[in-house]
Amino acid sequence: MPSYQPGSDTRNRLLVAAAEVFAEQGFRHARISDICQRAQANIAAVNYHFGDKESLYLAVVQKLDAESKADATYMQIDPNAPPEEKLQTFIREFLAILLKSGPSTWLGKLMAREMIEPTAALDYMIEKVIPPVDGAVRGIVGELLSLPPDAPLVQMCVSSILGQCMIYFDTKEIALRVTPGLINPDNSYPPAMIAFLAEHVTQFSLHGMQSMAVPAAAAQTGK
Repeated sequence: MPSYQPGSDTRNRLLVAAAEVFAEQGFRHARISDICQRAQANIAAVNYHFGDKESLYLAVVQKLDAESKADATYMQIDPNAPPEEKLQTFIREFLAILLKSGPSTWLGKLMAREMIEPTAALDYMIEKVIPPVDGAVRGIVGELLSLPPDAPLVQMCVSSILGQCMIYFDTKEIALRVTPGLINPDNSYPPAMIAFLAEHVTQFSLHGMQSMAVPAAAAQTGK
């Protein structure tokens, strides 16, 4: 491993390597030694630039969040599309973030992991990262149910939709053992499988919400 020399290039290499390791393994299981090996940096560089593992993790989250907001294609949904199409787009994009591999998926994976094993970065996630995603799906569900985005039923449906998506992320290890042919060697799902899952979650969710839409609208108007 190269001798430690402070510099912005070392800091950037650490951030990129840490983002990959944290996304793959989660905060608790990630090891500083693995991050430094990928970054070709000395462990002393982490202390110099970030102080500790927790501060490095928060810096990674902030960096990925800034990059996602600068990417015009991140979670892009046509505002003029029918709500059913918007929902399908959201579910497909959200599943792709969870189930594909590569840098464009790292922030989504960290967000998903925070829902399961929260860290000190959760406050930042709730304030900066989650609201745009939550707001987008709330708006879509509210449109489908003819209810305001902050209605309790809307939030319950949003939770159900996200839960259906999250289950495929949470149960990867089971799928690897029970049906290993469904998952790529890098633990990502093939595009065809992601498309299949997105269609299933979309149709399941739409049919469930359609059965609620009329009663919910009637309750909202008091009829």
